Amino acid sequence: MAKLFIPKLSKRPLWSRSIKEFPREVFVQDDGERVILFERYYGNNHKGDVEALIFLNEKGEIIKSYRIDSLHDLKNVAATTSASYWYEEAYVSASGRYFVVQTVKLKYNQRKCLEETHQDQQGKCWQSVPFQQIHLDLKNGEIVSKYRLIPEEK
Repeated sequence: MAKLFIPKLSKRPLWSRSIKEFPREVFVQDDGERVILFERYYGNNHKGDVEALIFLNEKGEIIKSYRIDSLHDLKNVAATTSASYWYEEAYVSASGRYFVVQTVKLKYNQRKCLEETHQDQQGKCWQSVPFQQIHLDLKNGEIVSKYRLIPEEK
């Protein structure tokens, strides 16, 4: 059960609701008009079809949600048994108008790197680099822009 309290506004919760998964990160606007649940605390099991981003309104109702595969392709990201590491950071923009997600991709082709690199140097095969920045409108959760941070490979 999730409850939103904003002590400056009320001693009682503004809303409460059940949530499917415990989020890795929670972002709350100062006035409580938007709450963003981001990623899963216990991992995404390397599956793109799980909800990764949920926008809630001031009543705790879902106004928009995204699965990982609608934001990023998991084929070229570092992964463990329980999670794919597809983003580097997520935050509310300084203007307070956007939620920003910066995705990453592996720096090297992991399979090839592991085959060709000596065992004591294989840590580099897990290195990620910034890939794309996604801006979502805080008012409605819609994607406003997606732009690549690195040039396309030829």
